[in-house]
Amino acid sequence: MLLHSKTITTALLTAPFLLLSQLCAQSKDPGPRPLRFNPTQPPMVTGASASDAALFPAALAAFRQFYSVNGTFVAPAGQFAGVGLGPRFNHLDCGSCHGVPFLGGSSFATTSQAGIGNGQGTDYGVNAPGQQLPPFLKPVGPSIAVRLKYKKDGTRDGGTHPIWTIAGRADAPGCVLPQTDWATEVANNNVAIRITTPTFGAGFIEAIPDNTIVANKTANLAAKNALGIHGHENRSATDGSVSKFGWKGQTSTIRLFTGDAFVNELGVTNTVFVNENDPTPSCQFHPGIEDVPQATPNGPMLRLDLMAHFMRFLAPPTPVAPTASSANGQTLFSTIGCNMCHTPTLNTGASASPALANKPVPLYSDLLVHKMGAGLADDIIQGLAGPDEFRTAPLWGIGQRYYFMHDGRTADLKAAIAAHASPATAQYAASEANAVVTKWNALTETQKQDLLNFLRSL
Repeated sequence: MLLHSKTITTALLTAPFLLLSQLCAQSKDPGPRPLRFNPTQPPMVTGASASDAALFPAALAAFRQFYSVNGTFVAPAGQFAGVGLGPRFNHLDCGSCHGVPFLGGSSFATTSQAGIGNGQGTDYGVNAPGQQLPPFLKPVGPSIAVRLKYKKDGTRDGGTHPIWTIAGRADAPGCVLPQTDWATEVANNNVAIRITTPTFGAGFIEAIPDNTIVANKTANLAAKNALGIHGHENRSATDGSVSKFGWKGQTSTIRLFTGDAFVNELGVTNTVFVNENDPTPSCQFHPGIEDVPQATPNGPMLRLDLMAHFMRFLAPPTPVAPTASSANGQTLFSTIGCNMCHTPTLNTGASASPALANKPVPLYSDLLVHKMGAGLADDIIQGLAGPDEFRTAPLWGIGQRYYFMHDGRTADLKAAIAAHASPATAQYAASEANAVVTKWNALTETQKQDLLNFLRSL
């Protein structure tokens, strides 16, 4: 009887502390879900035609292709060598940067980009003559591309500046091309970092009509105005169409996106970008266009078009089944206004492929650019996107993503949400996300956990 009384008394005394502990428990990003069992075999969109489906393996092989200056690189098993690396480059292939949760996705948790330097073959050492590991590139961190804000004469730059050069490589004899003095550029606050964006679902995004994006911009206008949200579309300087790809929505088509990556990430000239990324005469080894046709089940095709086909028909990740927590988090996502920029669904229109035509696209983005304030501003202008403006990042696949924000500054979703808020300064307006972040901050820790669980379910 005494033991029973003591047990009851202990339970009564302990209960308030348990309740207090539960109430005080801090919400936490649950982290990325496990990756696919075989990430080298990415999913193709359902309903693709027989012709498009037959081409997909060849398109995947093009995406996995490794490059060296003359095609002499000893490629990993199951892959093959490409010609035209350099004069400046960021990596030797696409898949080493676009690999999570499967090929075509975003950055791995660690990046082999930090260990490339001007190594030849499987030699990825960075201690080769003239090549230094930049202070912003970490082995445990995302794969990146670098833009410089200003040129030496003080005028705006904004272009991609590859990290490495081919100088000193055995397959680039006589090439004299110094690496950018990254330490000085960093010291001068002239470096803007961009992490790898996923390419999956690109075909669906490309097929969303301009008028759908513009109509969504004006939808729920009163609610958006009340939150201080006033996004706008970026547009192509060539034809005025809405640009949908890139961190600032600066690129209008998958083909243009591919051609830009070809020349700026790998240094391979192509039919979209015909000039080398550096004109140094001693480093010009292949006059003319380096992207050449190769055999496919559909006849000869440029590698650029093959890689564009891969992105166009690469399916987005499938969300996991909702739980009670993530379902509540989905409701809260809209309640606090996240959905005003991260639009859950936009619909495609007509497309040459029935698999992409008239489909709901759960990308969680309005594909507009928004003012994000001084905290995120990178001082880069691209098209109609100003120095503090960024395209709303699509959230599909975020459940398996390692790094967040345009510069990969954090691997924690809570920190990423907080980074959306920024007060007005003399140079920049306040972030359009301030009111929503304030609503996020007002949630209970349980509600925050539900919302985080929802995001990691995508």
